[in-house]
Amino acid sequence: MAFAGLETRNVSALAVRKDETLWVLAVGGAIFMIGVIQGAYWNHRRFWLNREKGAVLLAAHTNKNWYGLKRELEWVLSASGMPALVDRKERKNPQQAHTA
Repeated sequence: MAFAGLETRNVSALAVRKDETLWVLAVGGAIFMIGVIQGAYWNHRRFWLNREKGAVLLAAHTNKNWYGLKRELEWVLSASGMPALVDRKERKNPQQAHTA
């Protein structure tokens, strides 16, 4: 078996095109990384104050380091002259939740 005739051409199967969507992917990646950094490294803290029947109710939430949050709230309340915090989750008697 032999080739009867073989002609070569200057042809490549590669096509080079300009991608117009790379900036969209870069912006999306930047937004994603900002969210990852915010969720993983920054503490999120929320405080709620409610005045009800002459009493002030304080609630707080954090996504991490709630020991630090509790310590800071105790420091603020001691400096303001308000009574110390009572954590409802740490109470042993559930009836105490209604007396505070």
